[in-house]
Amino acid sequence: MSERKLLVLFIGPPASGKSTVGEIVARLIQNPSNTLFIQSDTIRRMIAKPIYTKRESRAVYTAMRVLCAHFLKRGYSVFVDATFPKRIQREPFKALAKRFDALFFAFWFKCSLDTVLKRNAQRSGWRVVPSDKLIRMYAAFEEEEGLYMVDTERLSAEDAARYILQTINSIKVSQEALGESG
Repeated sequence: MSERKLLVLFIGPPASGKSTVGEIVARLIQNPSNTLFIQSDTIRRMIAKPIYTKRESRAVYTAMRVLCAHFLKRGYSVFVDATFPKRIQREPFKALAKRFDALFFAFWFKCSLDTVLKRNAQRSGWRVVPSDKLIRMYAAFEEEEGLYMVDTERLSAEDAARYILQTINSIKVSQEALGESG
């Protein structure tokens, strides 16, 4: 029986810890040759100098969906690191997971606005998001049922990565047990 592929979203505001934890997850993952990590920041820089307009964001999310579909179709598991503030931005990724029979997870990297602003102030270069845009992005986040919360104020990056992998592994084991018994 082949291992079921995954589509995992890391969602939350800029400077909430998604990329930092993602790098650790990438190091700890059991099958790295079958796993791809997509970061919206990387795609955004390929398209243009990031200015965080709605048009730019639509282009970035479209590119991420195309890449996800391409790699899920070929049997890869895909982790996507992006803000995903709106449910409507997450829905097409859920549909891709269903279409390609991948287990879907959405991990919400949660921390206070104050923490996000402090972390953002410590960034440099293209990684700095203008504070007014950051505040709007933070306020725009829509919660929904089924998100796994990662409290990046209370958990270290290493502990957050371990929590994510433990959550994924426990759900995979449950799904495999259900599949084998059904």
